[in-house]
Amino acid sequence: MTVLRYDYEKSLKKVTDFLHSVGLKWERVPMANYLPELGSLAAYPDETKAAYKKELENVYAWILTPDENYGKGEADYDSADFGVKTSMSDKKMKISLRGRLDSITAPELLSVYEKTAAGGTPEKIVVDASALEYISSAGLRVLLMMIKQTGNGNLSVTGQNETVQNILNQTGLADLVG
Repeated sequence: MTVLRYDYEKSLKKVTDFLHSVGLKWERVPMANYLPELGSLAAYPDETKAAYKKELENVYAWILTPDENYGKGEADYDSADFGVKTSMSDKKMKISLRGRLDSITAPELLSVYEKTAAGGTPEKIVVDASALEYISSAGLRVLLMMIKQTGNGNLSVTGQNETVQNILNQTGLADLVG
């Protein structure tokens, strides 16, 4: 994944959300903090070396470590672009989706589903898509995984907008949901 300079805040959020979703903590540190004295700069004046190091303060290294709290606590997920809320009672799971379900956010849905279903596979799943703007093939794949676990007709999608409904129809997934 790349943090894009022209869309820094949004792409940084996507990267950090992804790292969180796979159980990693991160620390960004300026590369200048990790540079040994560069032999190739030995012949240059001290001002040039200092200017080079100053420029590297805008280049970051990411130190990634496992998050010891990963997988603990609530299974719900919420970011600026995507949200998943789940509840389970009497082997019936309700999943509410918000935003765009795409290749970046589909792992979050899968993770939340797996954590919620850890106590036992649901017999019925109701997906509230009233706040879902878009679904990509990656999102459809996660829904298919849920259908495979619960059986055809045991997953229903409600409240979807026209865009999402068209995608479900075009891919044939609308035929598999109850």
